[in-house]
Amino acid sequence: MDIFLPLNQSRPYKYLFDVDYSFDREVYYYPVLIYSYLTTVMAVSVMVVTDTSYLSLAQHACGLFAAIGCRLESLTSEVNFNRTSYHIKYTKVPNNERNSANEDKIYRELILLLWKHQLTIE
Repeated sequence: MDIFLPLNQSRPYKYLFDVDYSFDREVYYYPVLIYSYLTTVMAVSVMVVTDTSYLSLAQHACGLFAAIGCRLESLTSEVNFNRTSYHIKYTKVPNNERNSANEDKIYRELILLLWKHQLTIE
């Protein structure tokens, strides 16, 4: 810097942060500079890790909801739903005979999907 813009006096020290220490900052310039660089790197690292973990948790929750949605779509492809007032009546897809074991399987799968949805929300 003295080559391009020479001064007749020594240049003042530049600090990363203007903090009032209980000692002379001019004497301990390099330790204070190293300390401020390290704390800055640590603070930025903590923010990056926090944001990254939040992003990964949000992506995980979206993936769980997508998986539950796919299973629910495959479940509803076996059954035709007809909404009447607040009750849902369902009828089998044509060419399938009415089978209570199959209905129980669908009911258990629906309960399992609702339980997984509730766990994902929590």
